[in-house]
Amino acid sequence: MQLLRIAQFAENLDRFVTDRSLTPSLEGIYDSHLTFRTAGPHVKLEFLIGDRITGDPTCYGINGAFEIDQSYLNEYVAGFRNLSLSV
Repeated sequence: MQLLRIAQFAENLDRFVTDRSLTPSLEGIYDSHLTFRTAGPHVKLEFLIGDRITGDPTCYGINGAFEIDQSYLNEYVAGFRNLSLSV
């Protein structure tokens, strides 16, 4: 999955660490995305991996969500910042 605007996403995710009203989303091609969202006292990571063949994520896309350990949010921020420097 090719990701877009990774540096901006890392900044938004950093703000999300202290402001849970935000929903930072890392966009990718074919409508793919990774989105961090607050669900009550929990943080969830939602994802959609779009279909590269038809370009239609509703046709063969894979999506889902899972809860993540909030104590790792700062590490995710650092990881996405590092990723933005390597692309």
